[in-house]
Amino acid sequence: MTSKGFAYLASLEHLEEFLFSHHFQGDPYCSKKRRYYKMCLRLLPWLHFSGYRKKFTKNMDMMHIHPSFNYSDTCRYLQRRMPSQLGLRQISLIKPSRMPVGIALPNLETLFMYQPTHDFQLGTGSLPSLTELSFGQTDQIPMEKILRVIGHQLRKLSVKVSDTLHLDTVFRMCPNLQVLYVPECPVDYIGLKDELLNCNLRSLTELCFVEGYDDHDRTLVKPDHLLQILQAAPNLQIFQMHTPIFSEQDGKDFRLALEQHLILQKLQQFTFSYDLPETDADKLSANIGRSVINSIISLCPRLSTVNVKNNELKFN
Repeated sequence: MTSKGFAYLASLEHLEEFLFSHHFQGDPYCSKKRRYYKMCLRLLPWLHFSGYRKKFTKNMDMMHIHPSFNYSDTCRYLQRRMPSQLGLRQISLIKPSRMPVGIALPNLETLFMYQPTHDFQLGTGSLPSLTELSFGQTDQIPMEKILRVIGHQLRKLSVKVSDTLHLDTVFRMCPNLQVLYVPECPVDYIGLKDELLNCNLRSLTELCFVEGYDDHDRTLVKPDHLLQILQAAPNLQIFQMHTPIFSEQDGKDFRLALEQHLILQKLQQFTFSYDLPETDADKLSANIGRSVINSIISLCPRLSTVNVKNNELKFN
């Protein structure tokens, strides 16, 4: 990390991937390394992918910055080479998430934001190629603010919220969405605010309510909300869920929709998980849920793959 080293880096005109190795925790030069990483990015306008390498393999040594390194001299050198545009196709923004200022990103296709701030700004048309967006963690307000600007161009979205997630709002802001992942959201945090009567989800082919790393992290949707979503998404091919708590009426509604070919007629891959019942009420709901699952398996004509798992076993 010297002026000469940066000059060599800037001469790598065909470099498409750049990983910056670091170990921030307990490192006295942590903030300086972050600045070095940003400076390296500005020297490489041809990059397609960039990111931190947080974990090290056995053979990879940690990078050490000598304390006598002259940071101000290097900054003066870099100012003469600052580009106004980067060719990056992927960016991961670490907490707190903020977009680079004064840099155009016309080729950016995939953006990961760990935790966008409430004052996060995106200009209309600033990311014309962006089609994939992922939130590591966010609140509903900054999420809606961002989707209001770029939601219409998204094809793939992964979102984890710390408060309420209204799926109908997401669908209305992202009318061309093909893939939606909703990881690690407790039951009270997800649902529909309004009816999905005016939502057309014909482009949606993959819908995954994904389990978290903790056994108690289950992404659940109320059965009536789930049924509305499936009715609005006739071209769904991949579906993953944690089995919700079905009432007897919920079970009847689902089986009727399947028998009348109103849902899941193009489903090819189905993954579901469930908790082992502990009480009599759990057993009743589990029996109804099992009946719904059996109906999905038997009444979806294109289904080719079924994955089943619970907290004790997993099998295909």
